[in-house]
Amino acid sequence: DFDCIVSSEELPYQKNPKQVIERYSKLLKNSGMLIVSAPNSKQIIEPIETDLEKLGFSKNELLQLMKSVFPSIQIFSQRNISRKEKSPTNENKRDCKMKKGIWMTTINSERLLERFLRYVKIDTTADDSTSEYPSSAGQWTLGKLLCEELEAAGLQEIRQDEHGLIWAQLPSNVPSAPTIAFNSHLDTSPETSGKNVQPQVIVDYQGGDIQLTGDRSQVIRVTDNPELQSLIGNTLITTDGTTLLGGDDKAGLAIIVEAMQWLAENPEFPRPTIRDVFTCDEEIGRGVSRLDVNCL
Repeated sequence: DFDCIVSSEELPYQKNPKQVIERYSKLLKNSGMLIVSAPNSKQIIEPIETDLEKLGFSKNELLQLMKSVFPSIQIFSQRNISRKEKSPTNENKRDCKMKKGIWMTTINSERLLERFLRYVKIDTTADDSTSEYPSSAGQWTLGKLLCEELEAAGLQEIRQDEHGLIWAQLPSNVPSAPTIAFNSHLDTSPETSGKNVQPQVIVDYQGGDIQLTGDRSQVIRVTDNPELQSLIGNTLITTDGTTLLGGDDKAGLAIIVEAMQWLAENPEFPRPTIRDVFTCDEEIGRGVSRLDVNCL
């Protein structure tokens, strides 16, 4: 059993890494297991190494600190898992379950990206000129696709109800754990067109301004968006400048469905019952107007 999950972002930015490790060692003293969730090893090791150098620590010193707290620790990274595989092999799963160490949970980023790109290409623009719910046909279309993908992922009790809401459930594998719900919405804002969305995918972003390909006058500038400097090396997805992208909230839909599939594929990972509900017309203030909370 896992006693806690530590975010990868929490380790590098503490003033005293030893205190962080000792803090979690008290929580984990019975299991000796530290779980770090991260998409890949570089996003943990490189920021830790960089920040610790400023504090006078090296990466090796950090690992020694961890080993002093967890004598039997072994370090796992995404290198244990072939990038061509959709999920960890059974052997990888057994290693992560049986050995004491750091388990980096790896989401299939290529599948997640493909999922998101499928969703944004379906026009689900909300229409506040009608009283119908959902207000646009595309929300029915996306909802049907989501039902198909949730069924393929192995979820249960999947349905698109009479209002276009999507429901699904992944049962618990932990006795008496409280049920949680994941929620997102299918529609996009009517303020900008959501028709014929042409996403621009920038793999391994190297910094600098981003020119939008569909409208050369549209540029995402670093001076206006300084947070871009912290995204170097990541995959970025933008609109082409002629429509909105639909990240609000098709990014949420893609993340939830991918997370559900990962959990279904990794039944040894402890989880409560998770209920998914995807609503319509959130952008025009009607998102939960047809939601029966008793169904949650």
